[in-house]
Amino acid sequence: MLTFDKLTEGATLLAHDGEISPAERDEWLTIYPGDAAYGDTVPPGLLLAKVMKVCLVALHDMPDGGIHAGQQLTIRRLPTLGEPLATTIACTAKEMRRGRRYATIAMTTRDGSGATVVEGVNRSIWAA
Repeated sequence: MLTFDKLTEGATLLAHDGEISPAERDEWLTIYPGDAAYGDTVPPGLLLAKVMKVCLVALHDMPDGGIHAGQQLTIRRLPTLGEPLATTIACTAKEMRRGRRYATIAMTTRDGSGATVVEGVNRSIWAA
């Protein structure tokens, strides 16, 4: 279990290399057909869904009962289908405030050249 005591500031929780395939986009289009206008460019919603999925995998073992306290995500650019994407999930801060455990989790996705595609933070009140 990933308890608050086990979180380490600056530690990478997960590094994931992948891509968004045409098949994933086609599945996405069954729900959001209007996104077909993006052509071979990944629609913004699909890009953020993939980044959040990596974050959820990284945090799958956190204790039940935590509270989502805030989130900010910024898309720097939309990649093309099949483009290599590397996502890193890391703990950037943790602190006790008013008897509660606060953790800040950073999400960064880079393209094959190392340029940032998506970056953001998730703030949570950790359960234990």
